[in-house]
Amino acid sequence: MAFGGVLGVLRIPLPMPEVVIALSALILGRPWQCACVCRFAAAAVVVAVFAIFHGHAHGAELPTAANPLAYGVGFVVATGCSICAAS
Repeated sequence: MAFGGVLGVLRIPLPMPEVVIALSALILGRPWQCACVCRFAAAAVVVAVFAIFHGHAHGAELPTAANPLAYGVGFVVATGCSICAAS
């Protein structure tokens, strides 16, 4: 997610970020519905790709008055806290 945030701050475009983020909700929500089990490595790759796109969206929408480093640390830490709370 942090890598994607840097890409967004640098305005490096990614193809169809909104579509990929929407797909992430559908694809990552599916295993919860059907109790699917997949290999850890495969799941890690899928989550990492979606995280890059999600981080890119945060970086691209950086407020002009914000410090990019503080903003990036904030959204990465907030994401980490939400993951820990969900566990």
